[in-house]
Amino acid sequence: MGTRGVIRDCMGKWLFGFANSARMGDLLKAKLTTVVEGLSLCWNVGLRHIICEMDCVEVIEACESSLDRIERRKDYTDII
Repeated sequence: MGTRGVIRDCMGKWLFGFANSARMGDLLKAKLTTVVEGLSLCWNVGLRHIICEMDCVEVIEACESSLDRIERRKDYTDII
């Protein structure tokens, strides 16, 4: 299980993609790592106004809340 994502502009045009084959046995950790990796890549190429879309409600909740809803939050706080 690794990470992968696509970065598009405001019109939906593909700018670049990324993938990492790092072995992570935990789906939530892989999804959180994907968000961090994608946002870091955007920052590094000068993109500052970013909308992040994701299909994992746990990650969305973790990013929007104080992590109270995630049972294993101590395992992911360093990523978020």
